[in-house]
Amino acid sequence: MYELLGLPAGSTTDEVKKAFRKIAVRAHPDKGGDPEKFRSLTEAYEVLSNPEKKELYDKYGMEGVKNGGAPSSGFDIFDLLSGNMRGGPKAKQQRKMKEKVVEQKVKLEDVYTGKVIKIT
Repeated sequence: MYELLGLPAGSTTDEVKKAFRKIAVRAHPDKGGDPEKFRSLTEAYEVLSNPEKKELYDKYGMEGVKNGGAPSSGFDIFDLLSGNMRGGPKAKQQRKMKEKVVEQKVKLEDVYTGKVIKIT
């Protein structure tokens, strides 16, 4: 990210702001710049101009910023709960029908035992 702004690692917030403004004037899509490059410059500025995000980036890199302060272990608690133990992106499941919400009265005992009710 520092490289995008042409700065050495550990630059101050003021240096980041000055460098971004200087580059943004030339790289802005309205001035004929590449939209993807400008998007990456903006992302770099958002991370490096925020002291908390900058600290996370300096310690863990972009992965640490995205994960809130720790490098990803590839394990997600939601994967465990959904039965998907591979980690990473979940495979898309094809559904035969659109989901519908139907209210159904059940006994507490049925909920506890995991009773399945099929609705046509």
